[in-house]
Amino acid sequence: MKQKHKFFKYSRLSGCKYSIGIIGCGNMGQALVKGIKSKYPKADVCAYDIDKRRLKKVAKSCNAAEARSLKELVKLSSTLVIAVKPQDIEPALRAIKDNCLGKFIISIAAGVSTSYIQKKVHFRMPVVRAMPNLAAKVGGSVTALAAGKYGLTFISKAIKIFDTIGISMIMDEKYMDAVTAISGSGPGYVYYFMDCIYQSALSLGLSKQIARKLVAQTFLGASNLVKDSNDDFKVWASRVASKGGTTEAALNIFKKQALKSTVKQAVRAAYLRAKKLKAK
Repeated sequence: MKQKHKFFKYSRLSGCKYSIGIIGCGNMGQALVKGIKSKYPKADVCAYDIDKRRLKKVAKSCNAAEARSLKELVKLSSTLVIAVKPQDIEPALRAIKDNCLGKFIISIAAGVSTSYIQKKVHFRMPVVRAMPNLAAKVGGSVTALAAGKYGLTFISKAIKIFDTIGISMIMDEKYMDAVTAISGSGPGYVYYFMDCIYQSALSLGLSKQIARKLVAQTFLGASNLVKDSNDDFKVWASRVASKGGTTEAALNIFKKQALKSTVKQAVRAAYLRAKKLKAK
């Protein structure tokens, strides 16, 4: 079926029916299928997952095509988005190696470099590395994109794909481990701190329902206030913390307990782990 949309147009590559093939239907793969099909309903999108039940559910809910095998998906797609975990990247690359010549590859596997992917499939393969986060499930991800040696001319297509699940930023690949530690893992830090405040609310006698709503809306509102601002976060903190007030009392405890230093140590641990995960 030929696609009329100028971006998701029918591929000129021989045998390619689908513009985008999604490998893996976990959280990120599902989010991408949903995001692309929501923004571009007529887009040619095909998905594959070893879990056939999950694949069928995702394909049906998003009106996308199902591939019967990974080999079929690769053969019929011009752009391949590898949405698998780092430990699963090598077998996935091994499986697509013989059929991916002339394709464009995007990988979201943490710690896996574009050069590693090129080495495993073809040294001149156009590859872009992406690091989205869990907020992709609601269209709120921030995705860092880094082009490999031959992937720069394809970066605009990667942007259009990942802008369907949020916003995208282009950067040098050497910063991707830092991005993984900040925005990739970041939602986990936020949820942990939200739980700390939630537990504190319960200790003060608030009900679970009220405490949860207060915490969730407070974080949402605070985030919306700063997202388009150029002011430093500490400036925003000072706007809330009037001298001698309640917020100042809480912030003084954070400072006394060296919370900033603890957070830096935690983020660095995530950064070092990302580097350790790196495939050679």
